[in-house]
Amino acid sequence: MRPSLLQIVLICAAFLVLCAVVLSLSQPAISRGRFEFDIRQDFEGIYREKPIPALWVLRRQDPGAFANYSIYPLVAPGFHGLSQMSRRFDGVPVTLSGKLIYNGTLTSIEVDEASIQRIQRIVEFPEPSPPRELGEAVLRGEILDLKSYAGYQEPGSGSWVIAPASNAIRGGIPPVLVMRDAHGNERAALLLNPNGDSLGQEALGHIGTAIEVRGELGGIGGLLTLKTKPENMRRLLPWE
Repeated sequence: MRPSLLQIVLICAAFLVLCAVVLSLSQPAISRGRFEFDIRQDFEGIYREKPIPALWVLRRQDPGAFANYSIYPLVAPGFHGLSQMSRRFDGVPVTLSGKLIYNGTLTSIEVDEASIQRIQRIVEFPEPSPPRELGEAVLRGEILDLKSYAGYQEPGSGSWVIAPASNAIRGGIPPVLVMRDAHGNERAALLLNPNGDSLGQEALGHIGTAIEVRGELGGIGGLLTLKTKPENMRRLLPWE
């Protein structure tokens, strides 16, 4: 029995709806981050190399239970970290000029390295609050470079960013583990090696895919940190 014209039309319509659903699900997620590419600002704080190159900005109000500094990771234009030229400012109060890149609790600055200058006037900065140690944890998420996640490009996650995120990490931008809960809320943890330095290129090979990481969870200056090793990373299976 041959199908009627109405049946053919209904079958074609159902097929088109199915294709639209599959196509929408296959599209990469849009990042919630933002890059203020057209707004340059001046910043002041202490430049520190560890655990990653960052500007430590003193919180002027009583921090209460929080750290007395906010840490803003510093990156260079494009997919590059800062050069060795900036190391001479380690531990020094500085001013610098740059553009904000932020996503949730993570705020980074794309800095013009030539603008980093020692503060000439006398400024007193207190000792930073000690890092928090939150114990061993097993976390699931996705490894990206800090700058892509913060909002440098759209989308900022998924297989689409494997190549640029890998290039960024090779260029010196620190890797982060991006975690999402059932409601779509995100939090990024800075990936460190057991010595407390950025995990760097040891994170390559795990970019942009669902992964499980075991390590020591901590916090410093508003940043969540996870000390781990490559052998403590496991790619998740599709049904996990």
